Amino acid sequence: MSGCRFIVYLEREGYNSKVKVVLYKFLGSEIGMELEHTWARVFYDERVELKRDKEFLRKLMSSDVGGKLLYVFMDYLKKGQRLSDYAEIIIDTGKSMFQDQKKVSDADYLIEYNLPKLMIALYDEACNTDVGKNKEYEVQCLDI
Repeated sequence: MSGCRFIVYLEREGYNSKVKVVLYKFLGSEIGMELEHTWARVFYDERVELKRDKEFLRKLMSSDVGGKLLYVFMDYLKKGQRLSDYAEIIIDTGKSMFQDQKKVSDADYLIEYNLPKLMIALYDEACNTDVGKNKEYEVQCLDI
């Protein structure tokens, strides 16, 4: 049973919550790590909506596979998404990678390269607004 078959149903309202239950099981397994390209389809095919899938995105990007998806996630954000809308996901990803001291292999050096760039971009966006929540994000970015 391939995770890819389930991902296509993420965007269908009648199946979304059921599909996420199955995908969460893949996230916590060794098989989930082998499905890196399948997880990337979530972003490449734009199968997620922030409002509907925020918790799913938080879990996905904070999981062990999240670091491998970082570049794809950043590419997705460049397509017109405001970083501040995704701030909680970005911050959770940063905490997961940096504060939890996950071991980053030599093959994953791009995580150490891309995550700081994403955190700095979020910090810059938060600094340029007067919204109280963004000021909180500004402090969290500095803490990470």
